[in-house]
Formats: sequence, C-alpha cells, structure tokens
Amino acid sequence: MWFVRVVAVASLLALSASRGRAQVSCADPDNLCTGDPCTITTVTVQSPCVVDFGARDLVIAGTIDVPDGGTLDFTAESILQQGPIDGRHVGNGAGAGAAVTLESTVGDIELRGEIDVTGTAASGSIDVTAAGNLLVKDNLNAKTSGANVTAAGGTIALTAGGILETDQTAVVDAQGSDATAGGAISIGGGGDVLVRGRVRAEGRPGGTIAIGSATGSVTVENHLRVNSILNAGAITVGAAADVTLRQEVLASGENGEGGDVLVATPNGDVTIEDKVRVGGQTLGGSFLVSAPSGTVTTWAPILARAGTGGLVDVAAATVVPKQDIDARGRTGDGGGVELTASAALDLVKADIDASGKVNGGTITLAGDPASGDVAVDASKLRVKGSSGSGGVLTISAAAGLVAIGTATVELTSKTAGGQAAIDGVGIAVGQKTRFLARDGGEVRFAQSGAGSFSLAGTYDVRSGGVVEALAPVGSLTATGKATTGGGCVGMSAGGTLDTTQLNADVAITPSCP
Repeated sequence: MWFVRVVAVASLLALSASRGRAQVSCADPDNLCTGDPCTITTVTVQSPCVVDFGARDLVIAGTIDVPDGGTLDFTAESILQQGPIDGRHVGNGAGAGAAVTLESTVGDIELRGEIDVTGTAASGSIDVTAAGNLLVKDNLNAKTSGANVTAAGGTIALTAGGILETDQTAVVDAQGSDATAGGAISIGGGGDVLVRGRVRAEGRPGGTIAIGSATGSVTVENHLRVNSILNAGAITVGAAADVTLRQEVLASGENGEGGDVLVATPNGDVTIEDKVRVGGQTLGGSFLVSAPSGTVTTWAPILARAGTGGLVDVAAATVVPKQDIDARGRTGDGGGVELTASAALDLVKADIDASGKVNGGTITLAGDPASGDVAVDASKLRVKGSSGSGGVLTISAAAGLVAIGTATVELTSKTAGGQAAIDGVGIAVGQKTRFLARDGGEVRFAQSGAGSFSLAGTYDVRSGGVVEALAPVGSLTATGKATTGGGCVGMSAGGTLDTTQLNADVAITPSCP
C-alpha cells in the first residue's frame, strides 16, 4: 500500500510551526506540495483553500492551520494525514471554526492526526469521504466552546466506500457548550463499521448520532452520548448485517425529555451488551429495535424511566431479554413496553416495569400472528398505578404457545385495577404464577386453537374483578385460587372442562361480562 513507502520519509519532517506564519495561497497546488506522493509540511493556508490534487496520493505530514471560519477542501486519489489540521477559532471574542473537507477519489484515507474546528460562536464542520477504506486514529473535534454563545455544536460526517474504523484513541466530538445544542455526527461505511472511540453530541439539547453500514456489520465498542441537561438527542444505528453495542448508549434528559435510540438490521442480529438510557425528568424517550430476520439479545438493562415513562419497542424473529426493562413513570403515567417475535420470545429472569405514579402503562408480549411462541419464566411484569388506574398487559401467541412458568403480574391500583389479556393456540400457566389486579381488575385468557390449556396459579382481583378462561374449541383444566371479592369467575371449553381443583370465592359461570 502506498502509505508504507511514505511513512519513513514523512517521519523525518519537522512538524512545528506557529499559526502566525504567512498564509500560503492555494490557487496553485504546487504552492503546497509537488510530486507523487504530494507531501505537505507545516503551512498556514489562505481561505478558501480548495485544491484537487488529481491522480496523486496526498500526505499531510505537518500542521495545517486554517484561518478562523475558513475553508479547507482537499481532493486526491488517496490521503494520509499525519499532522494535525487546526481550524479552531483562536483569540478572544466570538469566532467560528473552519470547514474541513477531505475526499479520496480511488483509494483509502487514514487520519492519524487531530482535526479540530472548535469555535466560540459557531463550530465548524469536518467532512471526510473515502472511495476506499477510512481509518481514524486521532480526535475529531467540532465542538462549540465559550460562555454565552448561542450556536450549536458542529457537524462531523465520515463516509467510506469500504471498511470504516475509528481507533480507541479517536474521540468523535460534536458537543455544544454549556448553553448550546449538540451537533450532528454521521459515520457510514459500505463495508463493516467498527467504532472503538467515544462518540459525543451532547448539549442543550442533545444532538444526533447516526452510524450505519450499507452491506456489512456495525460494532460500537465505546460510549454513544447525546445526553442533555435539557432534552436529549437521537441516536440511530443501522446495518445490513449484525449490530453490536458493547458500551452504554446514553440519551438521557436530566431536566427535560429523554432521547430516541433506533437500532435496525434487515438481515442480522442485534446484541446489546451494556445499558441503554433514554430516561428523562419530564418524559421518557424511546428505544426501538427492528431485526425481522435475526435475534435481539439484551444483556443489560434498558432504562426509559422518567416523569412519564418512555417507550421500548423490540421486534425481531427471536427476542431474548436477559436483563430488566424499566419504563416507569416517576411522577406521571407509566410508559410502554412492546416485545414482538415472529419465531420465539423468551422472557426468563428479566423483569419489565411500566408502572406509573398515576396510571399504569402498557406491556405487550406478542408472537407473530402467523407464528411465534411466548415464554415467561422467573420474571415480574408490573403495570401498577399508584394513584390512578392499573395498566394493561397483553400476551399473545395467536398461532403459537403462551407458556408462563413462574411469574408475578402486578396490575393493582388504588382506584381501578388493570387489565390482562392472554391468548394463544396453547396456554400453560404454572402453579407459582400470581396475577394481582386488586380494586376490580380483569384477567382474561382466550384459547385461539385446539391446543392444550392448563391454568394454575393465584389470581387476586378482589373488589369485584374478573378471572376468565375460555377454550372454545379445546379442553381446559383450571386449578389454583381465584379471589374476586364478589366479582366473576368464568370458565368454559368446547372440549373437556375440569375446574374441580380451582378454589374460587364465587360460583363459576361460563363467561364474564
């Protein structure tokens, strides 16, 4: 590769200069460098500096200084940047960072030196586009700094036709200052994308981060941050193949609304190995995952707790939550959690909480209408309402099996218990399962096929609630205990009905109103 033959020469060049040196005109490329590779040593350019080096390889071996608010735009066959590009606003008072653009028309780009376009009144922009691969090994800064400024953080766009990789030492940073909004960061590759360094677009409000791969996978090994002391920003991660997030994804709004995090892949799996935070002070944000052909596995908690709970929506072929999902409302209503699987949904030893300080929220666990089983075991499902009504729980496997081994379901409220609706071709509820929907809640089971239906466990819907299990074309065996406080227990089956071991506090009827 051409980089190898220039490193030895470039390492001998002096890289020191002051920003006060005379500016060099970019009207003639030979003012900057000659030959192939074309090697630029330390220089301060006049702005705008727009240079097309043609079919030559470009080496930036020294420091390039760009005037305040200036433009640097280099195009070459390939680019190796070893020295820093300094496009900061320098001096007292308000000023803008520079706009830096680097483009390779055929080969790779390697960024081994820092690029800094920080401004005090406005940040600049960094736009790097490689026809081949893109490697980033040092910091990219498009921040806004300084007190009493109003401009947002800048923009950073990294695009590769092939593989895109950022090193652990490379922080991609488009933060706003203490009083300004975060900027916008986009990282996209035609092949695999590997992000090892931190990516930040924090501010007031938070900015945006978008990471994607057109044909490969995306792996993020460090933090993604769009946090804010006010409203958080948004994060999007998409790939044609697998998506792996190995560190925290932070989109929390400390005194405002939580942010939005979207993860999507049409063909691969999604693996979440650390916390995802979309909580807020006033309103929770959203965590949305789509993997229609793959498996979504969450190995760490998903946190959407806020004044009013946020939204967690995961849809995949297989959904496997390994840790808790929290969408509680601290001062208002609970949020919403929806998990949908076309093949299998396995909720084992993971709790879901969408309770609210006022009304309970919603939890939906669903298999695809054409296929898909739902299994719940050793888990707690909560949609309680502290001062209002209980929430809604839906568990549906319209073409599959609902299996609830050991679970605690809480729909209780001080004013009106919540509602649970469970349906499946086959339904099995274990004897250690408890449904608590006091204050007149409702727990209704409906078998949609001729599979087996066994109902055990404890059902407490006292103060006039409902416990109902209907098997129109199948058989039903009901055991356990139902306490309604003068409500209704309804049991019926198209086949055999056995309620001899069911302890109910009211007479059993075929159905309930």
